[in-house]
Amino acid sequence: MTDVGKTHLAVALGVEACRAGYGILFRTARQLVRDLCATRADDSLDKLFRKLDKMALLILDEWFSDPVIASAILDRLLHHTTTVSITDESYRIKDKKLSIIKEQEKKTNKFTQGVK
Repeated sequence: MTDVGKTHLAVALGVEACRAGYGILFRTARQLVRDLCATRADDSLDKLFRKLDKMALLILDEWFSDPVIASAILDRLLHHTTTVSITDESYRIKDKKLSIIKEQEKKTNKFTQGVK
């Protein structure tokens, strides 16, 4: 699902958590994978896990488009998380529908004004 405000909501939650004094870390899934791969080079996986473990809130954004990979990762993470499910149309689709409705209303108004 795209363009429904997931990142906006995640950032807002993170900002509020920071204001409340909680440690947070915001990463895209790609950045987290890159971080994990980098630990192989310098044997710092334990250090990364200690850093992640200190965070009260870990926000992972922009999940992979491959549903199999995303599902496998989520399967391993969800038992330690609180999830927020957002189900709605994208803002672009809503805006387009609204634009079409307004255009139809304009045409209707022009027609009804001409009939009088």
